[in-house]
Amino acid sequence: MKKLLSTSACSLVAVVLLAACSIDAPPTAPTMLPSSDAVSLGKSPEQIAKKAAKEARKDSLEAIRDSIKTAAKLDKELLKAQLRLDKDAWKAFKKDLKLQRKLDKFASLELLQCEPLGLEVEAEVIGPDGGTLRIGSHKLVIPAGALDEDELIVGTAPMGSLVQVVFGPHGLNFKKSAELTLDYGHCLLPTLLGTGERYRLAYVNESLQILELPPSKNSKVEDKVVGTIDHFSSYMIAY
Repeated sequence: MKKLLSTSACSLVAVVLLAACSIDAPPTAPTMLPSSDAVSLGKSPEQIAKKAAKEARKDSLEAIRDSIKTAAKLDKELLKAQLRLDKDAWKAFKKDLKLQRKLDKFASLELLQCEPLGLEVEAEVIGPDGGTLRIGSHKLVIPAGALDEDELIVGTAPMGSLVQVVFGPHGLNFKKSAELTLDYGHCLLPTLLGTGERYRLAYVNESLQILELPPSKNSKVEDKVVGTIDHFSSYMIAY
C-alpha cells in the first residue's frame, strides 16, 4: 500500500512539473507566411507597391488606347461619304491636269491658215462593207469591217481659212481605223517650214484646241496630209 502511494505521488509530481514548465515557457510565435510576390521574386513591399502602380498605369493607358481606337472606327464610318466625294474630286483634278498637260504639250503647234473657202457638206450611208466620203477636196475612206451596221456619215468643211472637217455622228468609233486625207493645196507654206515637212493631222475640240495628233504623214507632192482615225470628231492640219 505504501509503495503504491509512493508511485502515484511521483506520477502526480511529474504531471505538476510538466504543467509548470508549460506555463512558464514563452509562447511560440505563430508562423508568418510571406506574400507570393515576396516568395517568388524576393521583393520588398516598396518594390511590390511600385510594380502595382506601374501595372495600374499600363492598364489605364490601354483603356485610353481602346477608347481612341473605338472613336477612330466610328469617325471612319461617319467620314466614308466625304471620302468618296474627295476621291471623286481627286479623279476630276487628275483628269483636268492630264488635259492641261496635253494642251500645254501642243501649245507650240499652230493651225494652218489658208485662202478662205466656202462651206462644203457631204453625207453618205456607209455600212459593214465600207465606203468613201468626199467633202470638197478632202476624203474619208472607211474600210470594210470598220462598222457593224449602216451609219449616216456626215462630213462638214466649214467656211473659212482653216483646213478643217467635222464628222458626225460625233463619237462614232471604228473597229478598224479609217483613212482621212486633208488637202492644203490652197494654203501658203509657213516660212519657217519651207517644204511643209512637219504638217500633221490634228484632233481638235470645239474651241479648236489640239487634243491629239493621230498618226499621219505629209504628202508634199500632192499637198495633202494623210492620217488614220479611230473615231469621229473634228480634224484639222497643224504644224
